[in-house]
Amino acid sequence: MWGNSHGVRLPKYIIERTGLKVGDYLYVRLEAGNRDSPGTCL
Repeated sequence: MWGNSHGVRLPKYIIERTGLKVGDYLYVRLEAGNRDSPGTCL
């Protein structure tokens, strides 16, 4: 399962707010833009 996969570290508050648990699937969408502006990075 971990062949070409990478682990993702998330801040604790994101885990708590989303209810994510070990083994859950996480889909990530990348968007072009200023990565320092609020709302563009999670």
